[in-house]
Amino acid sequence: MRTSIRLLPLFLALFFCVLSAGCGYTLRGQQDAIPADSVLGDGSKTLRIQSVEQTTLYAWLPYMVRSELRDGITQRGLARWVEGPSDYTISAKLTSCTITNENNASGAPQLYTVSIAMVFTIYDGHTNTPIWTSNPVGYSNSFQYESESEAVRQVVEECVRIGLDRLQQRF
Repeated sequence: MRTSIRLLPLFLALFFCVLSAGCGYTLRGQQDAIPADSVLGDGSKTLRIQSVEQTTLYAWLPYMVRSELRDGITQRGLARWVEGPSDYTISAKLTSCTITNENNASGAPQLYTVSIAMVFTIYDGHTNTPIWTSNPVGYSNSFQYESESEAVRQVVEECVRIGLDRLQQRF
């Protein structure tokens, strides 16, 4: 009797795990088993970055956007990257970028407020006609960092994540 009472929480937990798996929930490590469904198809198509446009004085910003796009698309398995001709191309345009900081004389990390808006566009790689656009994707947040670029990277990463989420929404 005591053994069955002690095992009851284990059986209940197992029951709820089986029940939630039947509803389509998966563990975080099982994401690769979920097929990529996006404007780009099942992940077997090729993709290259056409351009990253921006009007700021930060020369490193386009490289950061390119890096985050490559990482995000690769992690989600949305396409295969190529350098030459491809099935699709993607471009990113920074429509606004504001970076402010509160100077701190004590030498402690500064408070940066970063606000960025981007538009992502997918083009047919053969005809160069636009087939999808994200509409403006914006994100803003405040961070306490030693360097301005780390605060900007956090916002760029979130903008790319939101843009890729929209890319995977088929409605």
